[in-house]
Amino acid sequence: MEFKVRYGRSRIVGCTQTAEGRLKLLVAGGRVDPRETFRIGNTNSRLRFSRPPAEFFEAWCEHGATHHVALGIGHVAREVRNVARLLDLESAQVD
Repeated sequence: MEFKVRYGRSRIVGCTQTAEGRLKLLVAGGRVDPRETFRIGNTNSRLRFSRPPAEFFEAWCEHGATHHVALGIGHVAREVRNVARLLDLESAQVD
């Protein structure tokens, strides 16, 4: 199923695990741009981050990021950090 994603400021949130096997939440801020996307049967977006793509990808992957993320509109980094703290999880912000 495909659907349209709202354009503008957004955050991606991912869940990975540490070397010790504990869960870790990742968050990064960017924006969804109104450009053409692939029509491949699932929803995808054109995201831009403040860093160049290769630099952002390196910083994101340094935390052991997985393939799938959630996309949220607006600023949710503080909420992600608070959830991680309440659940006694590690978190990282890549901006």
